[in-house]
Amino acid sequence: MRIKEKVKSLSKFSPVTVDVAGFVVSISSLEKLKVEDLKDILRGLNRESKKNAEKLLFLEVREGFKNFEFFKDMSEEIRRKIETGNFKLAIQGIFDVQTGKPVHYEVLLRFVDNDGNIVPAYKFIDYIYEFRLIHLLDVAVLKKILENSGVFTSKSIYVNISPVTFKLSSSLSEVERLVEDIRSNGINIGFEITEQAIVEDIDLIVNVMRGRDIPVGIDDFGTGYVSFSKFIDFVEAIDVEILKVDGSYVKKLVKENSSDKAEKVIRAIISMSRSLGIKTVAGFVENKEILEKIKQLKVDYGQGYLFMKPKVVV
Repeated sequence: MRIKEKVKSLSKFSPVTVDVAGFVVSISSLEKLKVEDLKDILRGLNRESKKNAEKLLFLEVREGFKNFEFFKDMSEEIRRKIETGNFKLAIQGIFDVQTGKPVHYEVLLRFVDNDGNIVPAYKFIDYIYEFRLIHLLDVAVLKKILENSGVFTSKSIYVNISPVTFKLSSSLSEVERLVEDIRSNGINIGFEITEQAIVEDIDLIVNVMRGRDIPVGIDDFGTGYVSFSKFIDFVEAIDVEILKVDGSYVKKLVKENSSDKAEKVIRAIISMSRSLGIKTVAGFVENKEILEKIKQLKVDYGQGYLFMKPKVVV
């Protein structure tokens, strides 16, 4: 019944055309679905075919993509973009909130669609994970940084990396080589890892990162709920330099009904970070009101549109 209900719920929506990872598809109500829902529906279609399931969901894919070839072809298209370096890198500064000067830069991924428009990572990153291409992407990003070292020289940069890449010996070896070459070009590179990834793969991350002298930034802190004792072990084992407070708490600082709780959470994170010698970062600093709040709370660094919008550099 779950499949039927999901498909039936689409009937009131008209088909839409969307751009996914740089190519155009037309698919009934795709924008109304989450990736996991689409997967459930596609898995269920075979079981429902004898009951005219084709009447419940219709997939029309442009330019030669048809029916159930959709995901296969999307995967191949994304793989091609990664392997040919058909993507852009942007940077966004991480600023000292007291001096207003940049301290680090986060490297952000952007794809380019068929019309030359820049597509931010949140629109396609889930597909890259679903298609198990994240290890290829991590390596490709580092290669592009190395190939364009002049853009990043003398900068302290943080690059997002997935523990999935650490699990594959060939990818890990490539990452190690690239990081060494990047650093030899005068670039101070660190890895940014989400708290959720630490919760899921803490032992793996510690084993890979221990003794490598690569600074680590923890992203989205406050959402993964890593245990305090495990977090202490993690920090003692590797070089954690910055900790980013999850953006949802930062946004709530200026919301009347939730600011008190957000302040308490952020104060607790700051207190813990200071005791461990880690600098705190507040993302989503989009206006002066938020900036004043994080200054009052004594957050060390800020990142967001008020300081600097992401800038494509290569």
